[in-house]
Amino acid sequence: MWIFGKWSQMEKMDIIKFIKRTLLFFLAVFLLDFTAGHAMRYFYFKQNSGSLYRTTFALDSTKAEVLVIGSSRASRHYNPEVMQEKMGMSVYNAGQKGNHIFYHYGILKAVLTRYKPKVVVLDLLYDEFKPEQDSYDRISTLLPYYDSHPELMELIQLRGPYETIKLRSRLYPYNSLILPVINGNLGLDKKREPEIKGFLPLDAVMADSVKKNSARVEYPLDSMKLKTYEKIISTCKEAGISLFIVFSPAYLDDIISNYSVTIGREMAVKNNVPFFDFAESAPFMNDYKLYSDNVHLNSKGAAIFSRQVADSILNHLKNPR
Repeated sequence: MWIFGKWSQMEKMDIIKFIKRTLLFFLAVFLLDFTAGHAMRYFYFKQNSGSLYRTTFALDSTKAEVLVIGSSRASRHYNPEVMQEKMGMSVYNAGQKGNHIFYHYGILKAVLTRYKPKVVVLDLLYDEFKPEQDSYDRISTLLPYYDSHPELMELIQLRGPYETIKLRSRLYPYNSLILPVINGNLGLDKKREPEIKGFLPLDAVMADSVKKNSARVEYPLDSMKLKTYEKIISTCKEAGISLFIVFSPAYLDDIISNYSVTIGREMAVKNNVPFFDFAESAPFMNDYKLYSDNVHLNSKGAAIFSRQVADSILNHLKNPR
């Protein structure tokens, strides 16, 4: 072969062996990635409980008339059964702990490819618009759905410029998910963390009445987060969905002046979207026994709050301002 030139026969044989071994290595890596990736995908979508299952259910199955989106504060604060009794409409809580505005927008986009909720409730997280890399890393929650939900790609690509290349790996979307997938298939989460239509009640009660300091601190705002917040507003408007943005209770000092909440409120008012601020509402402002910790209501507090927010939504729907 001309590529070997005047190399000795031994050298030619060594190079050929090296090429064969390299090809076999890459073939083995490809087969391992393909096989393991498809196995993970199979068991991922076979789950019937846990946080990953709830994401799948929100994206692909719920047809609730009222859809709640947000972080762990959403999943812990909105009891669908209480809200349904008040509102006379079906409710699903698609809140997901540890996630941010990008995830919430992804849920909304995917849901709208199947059906149109009558009402969307966005629970705004304090410091939501603060620049944090974790907010982008957490978009990984949506990776398993990239091929079945092309509408999510614009969000997935926010993780970095090489996501499209990385997704050529069948195993990449399921990195670090083997234990949650096992739990979700064995149903271990059903006992550890029972749910009610996406709602995850907390039974614990705070040990003391001490409020943490949360004095207003201004910081550079994440422009992509602000754009995504605006997209949630515009998407709901274009679809004819009644959007309600809510800041749910927190047992923190001066939380009403939180910088992101202030910005979120101003943008909602500017776009004529109802913004309900329960930061200093009764009885949550002073009763620590309604909380599990400083930023999460327990099941008793969630029941009271769910009735209040349902009443607020109903009053606005009947008497829009």
